[in-house]
Order: sequence, then structure tokens, then C-alpha cells
Amino acid sequence: MIPLFEMDERQGLLTMRDVGAVLDLARCASVRIPEASDAAVPLIQAYKESPLARFHQFFYSRDQQPPEAWPQTYDRLNPGELPPCVSTILECPNDRLLKPAGLKHLVRALLASA
Repeated sequence: MIPLFEMDERQGLLTMRDVGAVLDLARCASVRIPEASDAAVPLIQAYKESPLARFHQFFYSRDQQPPEAWPQTYDRLNPGELPPCVSTILECPNDRLLKPAGLKHLVRALLASA
């Protein structure tokens, strides 16, 4: 990613593919993140009033299982028993777990096996 400093998207795409042009751009373009704290206030308030916030409060209100209980709790999942289209989501390095489609696929498979 590069900042579109005094250029349109087409120029930006051409620039990002040229190392020399990117170096030139880095010498003159500002990448300062603009102050946006005031805009975040309504977002934070909306989150606090959301079902997601209530879920997070519930989730974090529970104690983690002690390590000696992990074989009967967290470690019960054997990734080798998952279909390949699901187990590959858990392989590292892999960004598919960070994408909604990959996460949904994994959750559906886990719910189906429960």
C-alpha cells in the first residue's frame, strides 16, 4: 500500500510497482494518520450498546479452564479429524482464519461435529 499523494488510483498502481518511484514518494508524501478521536466516540458508544459488547462481557466473565483440565476441554479437538477444507484453515502461516469466510467455515464445521 502507498499513499495516493497528489495522484489518482491508476498512477498509484503504477507507482507501487516501481521501487524507485516508491522511494521517491516516501521522501515527499506524508503518511500521518489524521486525528479522528471525535469520530470514534459514537462508534465506541454504539459498540457498548450492541449485542457484540454483551457477548464479550459474557465471554470474559468466565474463568479459563485450568491447564490440567485442557485434555478434557480445549485439547479435545483433533484437527486431523476435520475435513481438509477446514483443517487447512488452522495451518500456519495462514491468514484464512482472519477472513470472515474462513472463520465461518471453521465454526460451521465445529458446530456440526459437536
